[in-house]
Amino acid sequence: MSTALSAGNLGLSDETWERLDQIQFMAYDGNDIDGYQSSLQQAEEGIAEFIGNGADLSKINIGIAAYGRPLNGSAYWPTWEDLSQANYWNSKYYNVEDSNQVYDAAFCSPALAGDKAAYALFSGAGGVMVFRSDCDKTMDNPNSIARGIQNALARY
Repeated sequence: MSTALSAGNLGLSDETWERLDQIQFMAYDGNDIDGYQSSLQQAEEGIAEFIGNGADLSKINIGIAAYGRPLNGSAYWPTWEDLSQANYWNSKYYNVEDSNQVYDAAFCSPALAGDKAAYALFSGAGGVMVFRSDCDKTMDNPNSIARGIQNALARY
């Protein structure tokens, strides 16, 4: 049995934790202290919350978002696939155009996705999962989020 959870307000019983085979940790849609969404800080703090609430670390897959979130908190969710200025290293972009809106947005770049994959690997977590993989660039694109994950796994 699998479930998708954020780190806030977990409160599950020991019996429930034991019955879960996998936990898809939604380590995105929150901002770290610098305003980045889907950050490594969010993953680390969330993992600590899960463990503190009785979850088995080896069952947790750390979530990576393939879409962005506006820094102003608006409801538009721009996709990484459509971000024309996307590059491997940057997670924050200015003047993003989406749905006839222009705003500043934070994304999980391929480099950050690789960092989250390495964190999952070295921490003993179960792995990673990508939410809205249809929002990613194709794997043959060097700026693909999936490519960032693959690069980290190949490196380590």
